[in-house]
Amino acid sequence: MIAHANHMLKDLLGRGVVILTLLIPLLLGTVTAGASGTLDPDAFNLNGQGLLWKIEKDGSPGPSYLLGTMHSTEDQVVAVAQAVRPLVARVKTLIVEVEDDPSLKAQVFQSMVLSDGRTLQQILPPDLFQSVGALSRSYGLSPEQLNGLKPWAMLALFAAPPSEAARVSVGRLNLDQRLQIEARQSGVGINSLETPREQLSVFEDLSDEDVIALLGELPSNPDDYEIRFAIQVRNYLLGDLAGMYRAMLADMENIPPSTFEPFMDSLIHERNTRMAQRAMRFLESQEVLIAVGALHLPGETGLVEQFRALGYTVTPLQ
Repeated sequence: MIAHANHMLKDLLGRGVVILTLLIPLLLGTVTAGASGTLDPDAFNLNGQGLLWKIEKDGSPGPSYLLGTMHSTEDQVVAVAQAVRPLVARVKTLIVEVEDDPSLKAQVFQSMVLSDGRTLQQILPPDLFQSVGALSRSYGLSPEQLNGLKPWAMLALFAAPPSEAARVSVGRLNLDQRLQIEARQSGVGINSLETPREQLSVFEDLSDEDVIALLGELPSNPDDYEIRFAIQVRNYLLGDLAGMYRAMLADMENIPPSTFEPFMDSLIHERNTRMAQRAMRFLESQEVLIAVGALHLPGETGLVEQFRALGYTVTPLQ
């Protein structure tokens, strides 16, 4: 039993390395600071409707496509991979945030283990450690199993509600993984926009105080977690990215702006710019399908606007 729980813990924390993209739609959704630096409920209204976009530019191969994903194993979400199968087969390369590689699981897990002699119980305030321990039981884990992990690992572990975590623990694949399988089966190449280390560094650079503030917004009741997740799945399937943002914003209102805004800058805005720049060499040379977390698409710093600023015409598809 203990061995099974430890295996599940390692699987949950090391799954794919889409740590960031797991966390965002499941903490829940993605939130962003507006141009003024304040949290704006309308910040994602710009390009906030639609999951699939066409990318075109005179003189470039094309068209290429941009797909917003949700990193979930929920059946209706995963079914999006089948819906876009013709597009996957048509392009030369599938571009993702980080290519799925099971061999990275142990490396990712190891980066989450405390190595300075402290325990999680010593770092977290007693009431928060108690809350995290209680929440862990809904995942079939015990507080003792968490005690050797860094505080930010809790964000990854509890990025998904128990039902989602249970599916992951038995090997269910999420949408991004299914898309990569579709690409391999069609003989389509796969390239990454980021490295695992770049994704992990966003969390590793957080102070314990900042992580404690973020952990304070985790729901204490697993049923509440499931309800939040169901709302985000519904919004995703409707292509309502602005709705995903607004639904989540209300759940994060108690995090101090001094913690939240810099975190979201590094988690979303800086990554959007990096992904757009790295995607350019592919867009300029071949037809591609870019599949990244859906909430990297909308807003002033989203990929739709980033590609438009680089001279591309980007239009939504039904």
